[in-house]
Amino acid sequence: MRRQIIQGMTAALVFFCIVLSMPWGWAETNQTPSEDSDIPPGISRGMTSPGIVMIHNRPIVLFYGTLMGVKPEQRAILAQERINRILSRKNLGKVTSKEIAIGIVISIGEQNLLLITPEDSNPAYGETRQEVVNQAVKNLTLAVEEVKEGRSPRHNLMAAVYTFLATILYAAILWCLARASRWTEAKAEKLEKRWVGKVEIKGVSILEHLTQVTHFLLTGVTWAIGLFATYSWLVFSLKCFPYTRSWGESLGSYLSGTIETIVLGTIKALPSLFTVVIIIVCTRLLSRLVKSLFQAVEARRVKFIALDPEVARPTSRIIIVMLWLFALIMAYPHLPGSGTTAFKGVTLFAGLIASLGTTSIVNQAAGGLVLMYSRAFRPGDFIKVGETEGVVTNLGILSTKIRTARKEEVNIPNAVLVGNTTINYTRLTGENGVMIHISITIGYTTPWRKVQALLLTAAGKTRDLLSQPAPDVRQVGLSDFYVEYQLIAAVTRAEIRSEVLSALLGNIQDVFNENGEQIMSPHYVADTPEKQVIPKGKWFDMPRTA
Repeated sequence: MRRQIIQGMTAALVFFCIVLSMPWGWAETNQTPSEDSDIPPGISRGMTSPGIVMIHNRPIVLFYGTLMGVKPEQRAILAQERINRILSRKNLGKVTSKEIAIGIVISIGEQNLLLITPEDSNPAYGETRQEVVNQAVKNLTLAVEEVKEGRSPRHNLMAAVYTFLATILYAAILWCLARASRWTEAKAEKLEKRWVGKVEIKGVSILEHLTQVTHFLLTGVTWAIGLFATYSWLVFSLKCFPYTRSWGESLGSYLSGTIETIVLGTIKALPSLFTVVIIIVCTRLLSRLVKSLFQAVEARRVKFIALDPEVARPTSRIIIVMLWLFALIMAYPHLPGSGTTAFKGVTLFAGLIASLGTTSIVNQAAGGLVLMYSRAFRPGDFIKVGETEGVVTNLGILSTKIRTARKEEVNIPNAVLVGNTTINYTRLTGENGVMIHISITIGYTTPWRKVQALLLTAAGKTRDLLSQPAPDVRQVGLSDFYVEYQLIAAVTRAEIRSEVLSALLGNIQDVFNENGEQIMSPHYVADTPEKQVIPKGKWFDMPRTA
């Protein structure tokens, strides 16, 4: 914090020195609005640009009209040169004005300096020529007084003393602010340790995060107070010197004007903000009502003829999203600044980014809705998609998560699911279990009735296969070298389908070996002198380890 204080004071002092060291000539040159600057109302881009008379950084008058062929910019330059010549004299007279045939002349002593014509008043401001003259006399009088003050060594010395004292006070405020910040942070940390202690939520320490939030808030408050002190010190210091007084007044009026605008804008926006709050509260209540209603439908406590309980949750989400979108549309005109060009530009930019970035998201969301409302599957179902099979753990709006038998979680985009064939083993399970089938090919030398009996024997030795419906064997093809058989049986649960299938295949090999029937499929060239079977004594042979 001390380093930050030193850096802030150094930057402020350097800026102040640069301001005081600026040459007078820069401030005294004629300044006219450029095409990008703010032109007062009533002056269009096609009209002649107005000319501003600037004396010691202070605007005196703004010329709009052309006088005897001389444009406003040139009139301002000539008037400024005359005023600077008069101000270079030691004895300066009083600023006066008098009316002549073509306008009103403003003078310092006996020297005529400015001529205000009827064209120099801006009707768009609702001002008259006399008001323009009065303001010009006031501004020029103030400029003359500042020139006199600038020539006074005593006044410059007092301005330097005041600035020095203000700087010391500013440094003291920053020092006290740093000490107060450290003391407050230490006090807050003690209170947090006392009241929060070692409280943890899901293994995360609350104290650590609370300390970070407190440090962030205190740092923000400290910097805000420090910046305000710097701004105030700069405004006061600039006002002490005649040649920078107008800058200090501009900074001071800017701050007060900004605060006034914010306060008045907040007060004016209160009715609109109240309307926005009402819209948000009503939408939240409706959302809760819709959520409760559809939760009752999902739990089958309430029945709707056209609404299935399985699609109650996605339907409630869609309705809630539509409610909040409608609320946003209703509340948008009541938001402060919604009619400004900047707000519209930000809204347009956000809409463009959303439209470009959500193309694939909309595609996935549409796929999710298709899956939900087609009721292809639901969480808890055992399905197979391509080479992936497992239990559905989550059916989301963008993707579906499947937990496989290998303890893997597979995340499949909904658009992929919609474009592929999905097998649901759970939907028709009921009392008949989950059907499984395996194919095996046996040569023509083995009677088909014996093959069927062997397959049924292997099925009977396999655990978790249901006896009802009874396993069934069918011949599904007569190929060139073998007959293709298919065994169909039912498993108690879909989750153990792969384990039961593995055990069934093992039992088939054991039964065929035990009965001396060889499995020589899918292809072989010629019959061997002896049947290719594994003797029962070698079924449990283990590999050598050395």
